[in-house]
Amino acid sequence: MKTKLKRVVGFARFDESYASVNWFGSMALALALVFTLASGIFAQEPDELPPGVVPPPLAVVPKDIREKLDAEKDPSDRVKLALGYMDSALAAADASAEKNEYDESLAALGKFRALLQDTMRYLSQYSQASKALKGYKRFEIGLREFIPSLELIRRNMPPSHGYHAEKIIGEVKDARKKSVEKFFGELATD
Repeated sequence: MKTKLKRVVGFARFDESYASVNWFGSMALALALVFTLASGIFAQEPDELPPGVVPPPLAVVPKDIREKLDAEKDPSDRVKLALGYMDSALAAADASAEKNEYDESLAALGKFRALLQDTMRYLSQYSQASKALKGYKRFEIGLREFIPSLELIRRNMPPSHGYHAEKIIGEVKDARKKSVEKFFGELATD
């Protein structure tokens, strides 16, 4: 009488007499792995503010400024107008920070941030980058001038408010990087 030889390897069980595999153990391991990875991905919290930091400023472009920006059809002229409004928002933020009115300063920085995001969104809508090329160039040069002013505003604020100014500085640097990439990417393909 022959006996069946059985061997256990990991979770799979092989029966040498007819080479069947115990799929239940393999599937259990795979499901456990999937649920572990999925719970790690979905359990992540959105970026939370450090303790003692005030809520972020609202990034909203005022209605009157929005109408004026939308009236401009040329990308370069629209960028020039947006940079002017960004400069005035930055001046208001600086004046408020000098007076220790940090909430008003953050509100002005929120307007600055909204104009920054709106201008990047406007420039990126062109399928022909050559039409917006001059706008990207002008935008990058304008943003370059804002960084030292933003740094001074951040230094005048307490850490509870300066955190958001630092985040806006990072956004300006990212926008500059994207503008340069669009500008030189277009030149490289010509």
